Amino acid sequence: MIRVLMFILLLALAAWGAFWLAAQQGGLALTWNHHQVTMTFGVAVAALVLAALALSLVFALVRWAFALPSVLAYANRIRRRNKGLAALMQGMVAAGAGDTQRARRAASDAARLLPDEPMALLLSAQAAQLAGDREGAAAAFGKMSQNPATKLLGLRGLHVEARRRGDDAAAVHYAQQARQLAVLPWSSEAVLEDQIRRGDWKGALATVDANASAKIIDKATARRHRAVLQTAAALAANQTDPESALRLAQDALANAPGLVPAAELAGRLLTRRGDIRRAVKILEKAWIENPHPEIAAAYLDVRPGDSTTDRMARAQTLALLKPRHAESHLTVARAALDARDFAAARRALDNLDHETPAGAPLNRRTCLTRAELEDRESNNIGGVREWLARAAGANPDPGWVADGVAQDHWAPASPLTGKLDAFQWQEVQAPRSTSAMISGNAWDPAHMLALPVSEPAPAMLNAAPLAMEPPPPAPEAAPAPKPAAPPAPAMAAAPDKIRVAAKNGVAVLPVVFPIKLAPDDPGADTPPADEADAEVPRRLAL
Repeated sequence: MIRVLMFILLLALAAWGAFWLAAQQGGLALTWNHHQVTMTFGVAVAALVLAALALSLVFALVRWAFALPSVLAYANRIRRRNKGLAALMQGMVAAGAGDTQRARRAASDAARLLPDEPMALLLSAQAAQLAGDREGAAAAFGKMSQNPATKLLGLRGLHVEARRRGDDAAAVHYAQQARQLAVLPWSSEAVLEDQIRRGDWKGALATVDANASAKIIDKATARRHRAVLQTAAALAANQTDPESALRLAQDALANAPGLVPAAELAGRLLTRRGDIRRAVKILEKAWIENPHPEIAAAYLDVRPGDSTTDRMARAQTLALLKPRHAESHLTVARAALDARDFAAARRALDNLDHETPAGAPLNRRTCLTRAELEDRESNNIGGVREWLARAAGANPDPGWVADGVAQDHWAPASPLTGKLDAFQWQEVQAPRSTSAMISGNAWDPAHMLALPVSEPAPAMLNAAPLAMEPPPPAPEAAPAPKPAAPPAPAMAAAPDKIRVAAKNGVAVLPVVFPIKLAPDDPGADTPPADEADAEVPRRLAL
């Protein structure tokens, strides 16, 4: 409504102006080349306005004529760009859908229509990767790395391609170049992995600090990473610079109080210096945070030269800090066995059984400790055999595991992926369809107990004593007599090999026990003297 009123007002003003010009008195005379033109004032103003309009129209026509080539070129560029953007969109969709042929065709069209478009280079690289053309992808990423707008994207693509072809040096080089431009997670991780691989602990700590400053990792993760790197540096300096190693281990414990290798190293270094009080304090604090056999071993060795009775008392003191933990009972049991206090060892193992949930499988260390107790306390060959058989089917002992790799010693990073702080103390999965090497932490006199199994047999873990079958009939021809061997201890050797094979719901265990039976112990089936090492088949109901 307001616009209509304004239009009417302007129209009225224009009419009033025209009427005012027509009402003015006077005229205008124009003489040109002996010709004179006379007109009124209103007509002269109208003629002047028409002349101005005509000149403007002529000027516009001339300007359009001169600008016509540029207009046509611009229209052509717009048309090509629109076609290129359409090809780029289709190529991105095709690459995401895995349509290699369509993606490469669209990438070719986009590169032809949009030669300076970064996204066209990215599409070319993705299409080349999809088709397995590593050289083409590297060339596209190389062009992107030369453009300041896409340099980071190009460097990351070159880094990925270098890692795919196994060129670690080039991959680290591209990551370092990208890190100079910006602190990004992928470049920082690659640089950190390289520093850890080379043992550059000082540089790795600086990288972690930079990551924390850039908020790539949170404060808790940064403290944990610093502790892991400080522990690795302390382990590396342990032999050459014990003072520096102790300082680094203590700094690591300040960042991560429950870090087992740092606590164990600090405790042993303080023990070496004679600072028993500080060593005990550090190890006890670490034990409360994370009960671990390495901490227990360092705690028992904190005063060299102690008797086995003193070590047992120290183990009991340590167990009071975590009275319901399995490692506490095993530590006391091992120390009691060394002190030949078999009653205390049995009580500790019984307490461990009470703390273990009903139906939970035993581990090999517990079974082997039980076997050693039966051997040392009463020379019970039957009991030893039973616990050794259970150890063969028991769960493996916990170990340091990272990315499916288990090893005896802690390491700061995974050997497969290079990930920092990957090793965790956890249960080791038993291998399937392969021979599992059993090595008890406490006692394994044979050092090897192979158990090839096709499927796990949980019933073996807490099975009743083995049911004996009669041995196979002896051949008619008696073997040649063997020279008499000197008497050997009851536990001179452990089982060489136990094989488990499932057949009709029964696990058949041919067990070889190269053990000389005691004269007063006929055993389950006493073989002849010349067949003492014969294979005795056993069956265990699943």
